[in-house]
Amino acid sequence: MRCKICGSEQEQGSKFCMECGAELTENNSEAVGEMADPAKTEGAQTDQQPGSESAGGLAAANPGQAAPAGQYGAPFTPATPGGYENQAGQPMGYAGQPGSGQPFMPNQAMSNQTMPAPGMVNQGMPKAKTGGKKYWLIGLPVAAVILIAVIAVFLLKGTGGQAYYQLKDNMIIREINDQVMIIPSDQPVFSLEGKFKGVEYNMERNKAAVLIAEDEFSQEYGLWYVTPKGAVKVEDDVVDMRFSDDGNVIAYLVDADAADRTATLMTYEIASKKSQKIVDEVFYNREDRMFGMALSPNGKTITYLLKNDEDKEDFKAYIKKGNKAPQEMEKNRAVLALADDAKYIYYIKYSKNGKGNLYVQAGKEDVKLIPDFLPSNLFEYRTKLTFNHDYSELLFNYEGNIYFSQKGKEKVKIAKGHAHYVLAPDGIQRKLKDGAWTSGMKTFIGQLVWIQDDVFRISDKLTAEKISSRSEQALLNRNAKILWNKDNRGKLEIISLKGKDKDKQKVAVDDVVVCVISEDGSSAYVINDENELYFVKGKDKPKRIADDVSREMVFTRSGYCFFVADGELYYSKNGGSKEKVKGISEDIEQIEWLSADCVLVKDVEGNYYRNQGNEKFEKIIVGAE
Repeated sequence: MRCKICGSEQEQGSKFCMECGAELTENNSEAVGEMADPAKTEGAQTDQQPGSESAGGLAAANPGQAAPAGQYGAPFTPATPGGYENQAGQPMGYAGQPGSGQPFMPNQAMSNQTMPAPGMVNQGMPKAKTGGKKYWLIGLPVAAVILIAVIAVFLLKGTGGQAYYQLKDNMIIREINDQVMIIPSDQPVFSLEGKFKGVEYNMERNKAAVLIAEDEFSQEYGLWYVTPKGAVKVEDDVVDMRFSDDGNVIAYLVDADAADRTATLMTYEIASKKSQKIVDEVFYNREDRMFGMALSPNGKTITYLLKNDEDKEDFKAYIKKGNKAPQEMEKNRAVLALADDAKYIYYIKYSKNGKGNLYVQAGKEDVKLIPDFLPSNLFEYRTKLTFNHDYSELLFNYEGNIYFSQKGKEKVKIAKGHAHYVLAPDGIQRKLKDGAWTSGMKTFIGQLVWIQDDVFRISDKLTAEKISSRSEQALLNRNAKILWNKDNRGKLEIISLKGKDKDKQKVAVDDVVVCVISEDGSSAYVINDENELYFVKGKDKPKRIADDVSREMVFTRSGYCFFVADGELYYSKNGGSKEKVKGISEDIEQIEWLSADCVLVKDVEGNYYRNQGNEKFEKIIVGAE
């Protein structure tokens, strides 16, 4: 499902938007996909692609066996940004060389398979060979698929004094007319021929591993390593892949045998540009994807499963650290995630009856975190595993309570209820991987968590301190010192989170429906139930800006608020009077976040426009389908 307020992808069944904090009601969310019925997948070849977290992904109690009907939670679609992304993404994109003033037109061609660096377009770079097939790079207008954020990383201090990695710039990857277009924010656009099948990116999101098929029926794909400056073909005939959080290693599978449910595991090191075979006949089938296969954040440690020759129903787990020989782990153990050098290993251990328990291993100690846990639980709203950036912490739901485990220790109960998610400043990194989240936060201590309808802060003593009640929308500013909270009565308040105090200030606008805040949190634009737009700053009297404003199309960036009224695009700068944006046709269909300073606009004719941190927009896509 997708939030119509900010346009971001959400987990099916979520109550609130992970990005803007808006309540996901029937009016401001829409479905984008469903999980297939696992009972229909057993023993069958499906069209499920590795780029999708849906049909049957990690479904089985044991690898290769479909989970019983009813074992799933609500239909699931990965949120953006997160883990693998596929064509269920929202339509969003732009094209054209930055600063050129020229829109990207259909059939503007770029040759060369190895992508040119900026300023080198069409200068006769040599074509890389791709197994006898040439991939011609043609820039085309963008239909709909996928957003991948490429980040210039800078550090901010959060409520607990810890560092954050903040989103700043974007790169968008999207398919149109059998071309996969890569659209950096400040580099020339380029594209790759074929059908887009999946992408996974690093936590800094300036690198991506992309799967591209020759046609929609292909079961094997070309694997590409992509950056804003170009793309390199890694391998042909790939069936699945993983990308390390730091973007230095891609693990991938080739030579898949559907009947035997095996494949050959390879790794590609970005720095050396070399591939290495890890092992033949690793367990793999499309229903379970790369089950039991995990990469450490730096990509130097990997786990995988092999069949047990003595008992075909069982499997053995192996772990390989750097250049050392693989080591066998305990039988019937499947790793979900691990820290660098396997300092912490999160795994499911199965019993003969098919049930499993979730453990964390630190050194020689194993601690049970969740009993009767199966991979399908990852897709259930009531579980929601969230790791911090180095996998030393895990926050999760279990039996109506929220628990926290740190450095491989026993779980500690934080509060009663289900955690919807950890609140984060605008643009904080998140990566969704096989149903579990990895956050760009150093620690969850001191962070805000949305529990049921209230917002709490996790204290140093691992207790939950209530910050706000009856929350429907909660927004943090960039340094996580100010929280804007809209409750379910339409009341809005500003909460200071400095130190351990929480000063609250009521906002004199009634019946608030939507709120968008400035980066520093000092001001906001709000829409009431009569679709009136107001500017709010501190204790000043709210200023009415416009009437008949679309609730789904309002964005703030760099002191500007862009909004749609009566189908036309307007802006207000720092609370000033509304001004019509020039050079854009009427009937605006969509406004979306593009980067820290840029907004993307689409009209009903499929034309795309973007600004450059001000009120001036240029047309960058002509008539996208």
